Amino acid sequence: MALVTLHQLIRVLLGEKWMAAAPIFAILAIGALFAPIGNSMSWLLISQGRTRLMRNYSIASSMAFVAGMVAGLPWGPVGVAAGYIGVGLFQGPVTWVLTAREGPVNLAELRSSLRPFVLASAPVLALAISIQRMLPEGLPALVLILVASYMIFLVALLAQ
Repeated sequence: MALVTLHQLIRVLLGEKWMAAAPIFAILAIGALFAPIGNSMSWLLISQGRTRLMRNYSIASSMAFVAGMVAGLPWGPVGVAAGYIGVGLFQGPVTWVLTAREGPVNLAELRSSLRPFVLASAPVLALAISIQRMLPEGLPALVLILVASYMIFLVALLAQ
């Protein structure tokens, strides 16, 4: 929802002077879609006693994130955010493969567990776009989009 409403969200909650941050917000919002999945992978590794893999991969991953941000420095804050998310878009699937190659959860099961959430997101996206187009910009519209998004998401999940 934040990605769809980012200009309205920034303008209403932070003010017009923050609109220059919209591209950074948009880039980082993409990463926010994947963060819960990455956190879940850590829990899975811990529960399987594979903390050595988790530690080693976390070190390598952290170094890659720093390198991505440094690579983005010539393009300013937008470049740093893009470098961070660019590494994350590669790092995420690598994490899934490493986590699922051993233990009780394989990659097909992992993808299968994500499917309901991806499918439930489609009507939420359509709803957020529709409400944003129909209502004037402002806090009431943002609150309506937020509440309606959660309701539709829950209904879509339960319907599967």
